[in-house]
Amino acid sequence: MKPDVEAHLINLENSLLHESVRKSNQLEELLADDYVEIGSSGRSYTKDQVMALLWDEPRRNIQASDFKAHEFAPGNVLISYRTIQDDVHSLRTSLWQLRGDRWQLAFHQGTIVND
Repeated sequence: MKPDVEAHLINLENSLLHESVRKSNQLEELLADDYVEIGSSGRSYTKDQVMALLWDEPRRNIQASDFKAHEFAPGNVLISYRTIQDDVHSLRTSLWQLRGDRWQLAFHQGTIVND
């Protein structure tokens, strides 16, 4: 994978942690129509459900680190990283797919860890 593609996807992933994106039309563009998320509770969410939840969510301070990218097929990149939010540590994984001429998030899962 080219370094500029990796940097671009990590920037997109990181942008999703910011309220300015979470509560904007940009979120709808970044999430694929068939987007699926599995939350730390094990519950699955669709794009529409996630967008509604994030719109109503209070402001959050999320710190992310240890980003890694792995292209496992052309146009399919897995991004993994760690987050800390309110002293809760999570491991997160996202699948980005190149659809047409833009990257969209197709899948995301967060798992709470005890560190």
